[in-house]
Amino acid sequence: MPWPYPADGAATFVRSQLDKISAGEEIHHWVLVLKGGDGEAIGNIHFRPYADGAKGNRGFWLAEPYWRRGLMTEAIAAVNDFAFFTLGLDHFFVCNAATNEASRRVKQKTGAEFVGFIELLHHGGQSKSEKWIVRRDAWLRGRSGTPGGKPREI
Repeated sequence: MPWPYPADGAATFVRSQLDKISAGEEIHHWVLVLKGGDGEAIGNIHFRPYADGAKGNRGFWLAEPYWRRGLMTEAIAAVNDFAFFTLGLDHFFVCNAATNEASRRVKQKTGAEFVGFIELLHHGGQSKSEKWIVRRDAWLRGRSGTPGGKPREI
């Protein structure tokens, strides 16, 4: 993502993702909005189930005013359910800048297991990154917060 975020950044991002989908790349996207809110987008999650995992299969972004509320953890739990229950995946990879403590906490709270450090360019020029694996069996053992263990709605 370019930083600082340009005025046309959201439109450019959406166009680029639609182009990838049109070209046949399988990408799932979710726009995050507040329950009971006005429908304004506050974040985004994308999931590329069949990417090679070198850059990670999932990415997310949340507007700063909504940080530290558990919103991304809740949304990621629903995407994990989608990956394992709907797509039937066994595992997938996720990455974050090594300095991004909030992203690390989301991974820890949603069943990811630290694999190691890799080089992956992030906005602001950071390249030291953490790589994590999310495994179906670990997710199923650790998931909570759903009545009867049913998948969350996304």
